[in-house]
Amino acid sequence: MRYRVDFIDHGGRVYSSEVLDAPSDIEAIRTARRIFTNGIGNGFEILRDGALIQREMPGDGAQPAAAGARDYMVCFYDAVGTQMGRLDIAAGSDAEALDVAAVLSDACHDVCSYYDKWKGEKAVREAEYFLLAPTVAELSRHTRQIVLDREMAIRDSQWHIADSRRLIEKMGAWNDELQA
Repeated sequence: MRYRVDFIDHGGRVYSSEVLDAPSDIEAIRTARRIFTNGIGNGFEILRDGALIQREMPGDGAQPAAAGARDYMVCFYDAVGTQMGRLDIAAGSDAEALDVAAVLSDACHDVCSYYDKWKGEKAVREAEYFLLAPTVAELSRHTRQIVLDREMAIRDSQWHIADSRRLIEKMGAWNDELQA
């Protein structure tokens, strides 16, 4: 597949673009990250057929992974399969990442219908439709903090999923629970 990577400066303007071929979105993202690591800008956007696939900026809410955490990626889709968002999650296990993904999907289900969760190139859970999300009481304090951090990252992102009204309501409830 063919992708265009736009490199963004600190003023939010594209200062350079590159076209790259990659077998998957994940490989395109990895390649863009390698290129950007040696770059001078503020971040990058990857587009395929004019649609935003990934946007990475230092100020987009991404948190460094905790020691021992594994990286997962969750992709959110609407009812017809249009990608509404993508988010990285640093979690200690597949089970913890599934819990976080289920809670996030539930929080955004006014905008998205299902999600896929990936660890590297391996699908951990594909096309999950409205799993019964764990309650606040069922999650550890650490997992609750991951949920709140990732909800804030969604809210602050450029993805369509950031328009979720339900997300804002759920964020308030999760924040109240963490403060209690």
